[in-house]
Amino acid sequence: MAKQASSFIKTTYVTIVIVISNCLLFLATSAGLLPTTTLASLPAAVLHGHWLPLLTAFWLHASWEHLALNMFTLLIIGPVAEHFYGHLRYTLIYLSAGIGGNLLACYLFALLASTRGGHWVELYTATYDLGSSIAIAGVIVASAVVLLPLNFPRRQLSRWWNVAAFVYAVIVLLPIGPTAMPGSTVLHIGGACVGLLWFIYGSRHYRRR
Repeated sequence: MAKQASSFIKTTYVTIVIVISNCLLFLATSAGLLPTTTLASLPAAVLHGHWLPLLTAFWLHASWEHLALNMFTLLIIGPVAEHFYGHLRYTLIYLSAGIGGNLLACYLFALLASTRGGHWVELYTATYDLGSSIAIAGVIVASAVVLLPLNFPRRQLSRWWNVAAFVYAVIVLLPIGPTAMPGSTVLHIGGACVGLLWFIYGSRHYRRR
């Protein structure tokens, strides 16, 4: 058991560090040690030069439930991507999906506010966005490469686990239909678009192996 735990930590330590970091930051914001409104993303403010939330918003969470769901999902899908892409590329996937996905979502909110009005204006000008799900959405899409009929590296987890993890993550973090929250859906689309670029990279790179 100890050997298995040690092996898991060695092969998925980036995911573990991300989970611990999110938990510590949640404790800090809950205790009032960090200003959530300054670090969370307000789309209109971001597009007018307040860039700091692009780096910080996807490390914050609104509640224990919010944090628990995102971290559990990351612990399910994160190791799949980390094993396939390696520690460095996986780190880049998470960060680029969090930053780039957030920026893309801000532009999507601006577009929807100007073309459709209504509640989209409020989501663009008066609603703070936070949560790691935007980065996790990118990880989910990037990890879809494991579903392709490739020659998997030996370090890769079992194929059935990959499929199960991917399906679970999609169900949880990429909702569609009338029950989906529009603001969250836009954020997830932003992260997923960045993940798609990594998916294309992963499928082409590993097909040549």
